[in-house]
Amino acid sequence: MPGDEERRLQEEEDGEEYEYECECEEVEIEEMTDDEPMHITSRLFLGSIDAARNVTALKRLRIGETLALLAIGEDAAAVSNYANVVSEVYTEVSINRTLIEIEDSRNGDLMRRLPEILSKLREIIAKAERNDTSVLVHCIAGRSRSAAVLAAWILVNDSKQPSVQDVVDRIRIIRPWIEINSYFMQDLHLFHTVLTLSDGETLATADAVQLQGRAFPRLDFGSNLVEGILGGTKSITMRLLSDIENDPKSDLGDIFPFSTVAATTSSPDSSSVRSCFAYLRIDKVETRDLNTIDDATLRKSGFESTHEVLSVLKQFYPNVTASTPLQRRKEDMASAGFYTLENGASELLQDLYKTTEGTSVPAKPEYLGDSRRENQPQSKADPVEHKGIRLHNWVIGSNKTHITPIDTVDEIGEAAKLTPPEMVFGKNQLVLYHESSGVCYNFLAVEALKGAHFPPPVSDQAQDIVANQQLKVSIAKHNTNKEDVKELDITYDWTYSTDYKGSLQRLTKSESSPVTFTKSEEDAKVEATSERINYEKLKEREPILWFEDVGLYEDELHDHGSSAMSVKVRVMPSGFYVLSRYWMRLDHVVVRLHETRIHHLFGSDHFLREYTRKEEQFDTLFAKGHPKNMANYTNIDTFQHLLPVREAVVEKILLQ
Repeated sequence: MPGDEERRLQEEEDGEEYEYECECEEVEIEEMTDDEPMHITSRLFLGSIDAARNVTALKRLRIGETLALLAIGEDAAAVSNYANVVSEVYTEVSINRTLIEIEDSRNGDLMRRLPEILSKLREIIAKAERNDTSVLVHCIAGRSRSAAVLAAWILVNDSKQPSVQDVVDRIRIIRPWIEINSYFMQDLHLFHTVLTLSDGETLATADAVQLQGRAFPRLDFGSNLVEGILGGTKSITMRLLSDIENDPKSDLGDIFPFSTVAATTSSPDSSSVRSCFAYLRIDKVETRDLNTIDDATLRKSGFESTHEVLSVLKQFYPNVTASTPLQRRKEDMASAGFYTLENGASELLQDLYKTTEGTSVPAKPEYLGDSRRENQPQSKADPVEHKGIRLHNWVIGSNKTHITPIDTVDEIGEAAKLTPPEMVFGKNQLVLYHESSGVCYNFLAVEALKGAHFPPPVSDQAQDIVANQQLKVSIAKHNTNKEDVKELDITYDWTYSTDYKGSLQRLTKSESSPVTFTKSEEDAKVEATSERINYEKLKEREPILWFEDVGLYEDELHDHGSSAMSVKVRVMPSGFYVLSRYWMRLDHVVVRLHETRIHHLFGSDHFLREYTRKEEQFDTLFAKGHPKNMANYTNIDTFQHLLPVREAVVEKILLQ
């Protein structure tokens, strides 16, 4: 007899419909929770951020340490009460939390960051062993960053030398939904390749190409040592412990066991850029007194005796002795306080000038601070990042660090005379300094917040206008009638809408060393102009010599929207371009966008500043047929063209 499918086809040919008879069963799907730490190896557990706040499981599994691999502010954005659990419960149950900031993207730079992360993890495990507890390694989902770090840990510590895929598969058997991002997988393979090289063995060409253009810590050598390093007769290098902070050519504080470092030396053309002649793998880092190192070890460093080492060191350090400790690593720096108009630019510039190769204007771009590594800006776990570039009579730099601690945030609130936003980056800033004229332009969180105040009233009627400005937002926010709202006795916009365009001043640089800066009594000159920023010039394809994105503050407006300010800069061979942006979305009420653009062509005697203010009510957008779902308005770049310009000002800042 024909089957059902044959019968259906036959009946369709005959013009008859074939009705399926089936039974339907309702299935209730329960959302899976992922809050259980999963044991991977030894004392190590892997999990999501939900596992990190599952106190019951943490206590049951005797987890006494957690290592959180998160981007800045990511924990608060993903899990609302995570911070409360950490601060209130971890202390109560004796759980120590270590945070390492790393993005789950190419910017995470895993190849460079792994040695530092593994070194920190080794310290955490040692502490757990002393206390007979275990360690939870987690990110947000427990799928990519934390899985990649544990895979690297196994690669380093497994004597059987498994492949990357073997290790990842081993973890996947325990936690099937891990999904390490493609950039991290590529870096794991490269890390493993370098890790498994035998002494004297060199990388294959394809692998060596992958290292080129990557950012690694630098280890600088005199030109007379290059031959010994390349020939394998010099396999140990020594640095004084004091050089961790003071060596302007070697990134000693960023070198850990299993680090890949760029070995540099003076360039043949005597330029300020140090030439990279090899990539080296660091197998061991330890602190030793010179008098505890035997002659056989010294010969691996190119010396015959302790006396010979001392004779060399005394040329640079007259007080050095055989008991002076040699290099290990630096201690974590603490981010304290916040930048103000009085101290911000001068402190950052002083830090950047410490890493310059000389006082004269460099012929080529000179990278400063943490940007010196392979001429690229870097991502670091160091709580404070000083980055910059020096070219064409300009020093352009930035400072980025963690969210400002709550006690310091209160100080920022007092300085700005307002209740501060949920997230303030008080130690973040971008600075543009013109060396010849002393003109200095920078962006600071506390100064931006000062711009959120309403204009001071000049009359009783003006005072009513100020009150109504605040009242309109309050009515919309609480969805009440006007008569139900009590007027707020505050002078600032609770959405932190600011007209801040940056801070302009003139600084005088000292001729002494180290360099210091003082505020000049003469102000920088600003003129109205009919000139406009040449956007066609900005569209030209040019290499990006330096780029940075600096956040200043963010707030979720009590879950009624979003308010944030940040500033970006890009430096090209022809000039630089800055975009400072404040944008605010008050759900179903209003959206605002305040932008300041700065453009300078190197060699010109001024730069242009263009300020625009855009704003629109959501009711107006809805009436024009635009979506009513607020999910369509989370990225300002996708709808800023819908906002009309309410104000536009173009000015010229003179460099004289």
